[in-house]
Amino acid sequence: VGDVRRADSFLSIFERARCQMVAMTAEEHDELTADAEFVTHLTGRILDRHMLPATPVSSREYAALCDVAEMTSGDTLDMFYGLYKYNPNAKEAMAKMRENLARIERQLAGKEAYLTVKAELQNSERQKLLAETRHLLEQIALDDASVSIRRPKSAASASARSSSSPGSRINRPSRSATTPPSRREPVAPKKPVAGSRPVSGAKGASPSTAATKRQK
Repeated sequence: VGDVRRADSFLSIFERARCQMVAMTAEEHDELTADAEFVTHLTGRILDRHMLPATPVSSREYAALCDVAEMTSGDTLDMFYGLYKYNPNAKEAMAKMRENLARIERQLAGKEAYLTVKAELQNSERQKLLAETRHLLEQIALDDASVSIRRPKSAASASARSSSSPGSRINRPSRSATTPPSRREPVAPKKPVAGSRPVSGAKGASPSTAATKRQK
């Protein structure tokens, strides 16, 4: 610096504006700010003012992006080319920008595929659950129907068993205990036919038969 007093008066302008002053050489300044300036102008040219329309309600981040796009849109292509040509990291920054954009696209595609598969699996699981529920309801209906059919038969068999059980029998007196034994009536002896011989020793022979024996 040839005139130190003039340089100090120039730097005091920034100090009064409460700017943070960092002492470095011109080469160090260019090396540190080249990347930031190139990325800023590259981002502003990629966004473009037409991609960031003005809205009545916006966030601070959106407003900052709008300011960057507005600021870089007024710069010429020659100035941006100078930032690209004389910055050795410009090509690497552009390659990194492309890689980041491709990575974001892959992440979005993977997330979309995951959500699609998840929705399909949930739908298939829901269909499977509905099928199992329908099968269970059909089985319950069949069981209820079979129970209702068996119930009248079991009631009839129960009534038959109750009528034939020992406690439900009526003790009827036997015929031999109530009815007196029948008496056989005496049979009258048959009259002997004339000329026939009575059996000897027969009991209860008539007087005519005895007289005939005596006459002989």
